[in-house]
Amino acid sequence: MKQVLIFLLIGNMLFADEWIDSVANRVDEDAVNWANNLLNSQLRNKSPCGNCISPSSYEGESNKTLILMSFSIPEDIWLSLSLEAEKKGASFVIKGLPENSFSELAYRIAEMKKRGLNTPIRLDPNLFDEYAVSLVPTFILDGRKISGTISLDYAEEKLREGKSV
Repeated sequence: MKQVLIFLLIGNMLFADEWIDSVANRVDEDAVNWANNLLNSQLRNKSPCGNCISPSSYEGESNKTLILMSFSIPEDIWLSLSLEAEKKGASFVIKGLPENSFSELAYRIAEMKKRGLNTPIRLDPNLFDEYAVSLVPTFILDGRKISGTISLDYAEEKLREGKSV
């Protein structure tokens, strides 16, 4: 009889441990499912990227002026050209990443946006090679280029006259 009682006590303790483990696992699964459902509903309702910069292509925009730039150019020139470019639908093009860092690129663009930059900025190192660009800013329109710290109006006027420098 003693052995039966000991067996029942030990058996109940073993089953109690298994039961506690199964309840704990179920609680963990429920918590994970709850968190997943909450996050999914939040992501569906809000974009995590409210003011992000969207990528775009400039194919089919051959009649638009491209302004090849570098972050070595003073910010005031960026902002001045941006005012003109915004009115004319021109875009900036850069060759690479400042300090080889996308976060540095995002930081610099965000800082200039705070000061009024609204012109699209595209990354295209091939364009710099294709037009053998060694000076910036360089303005490209209809396959012709002109370089120098000049206004967009002046650059477009010279390029339309067929001058390429």
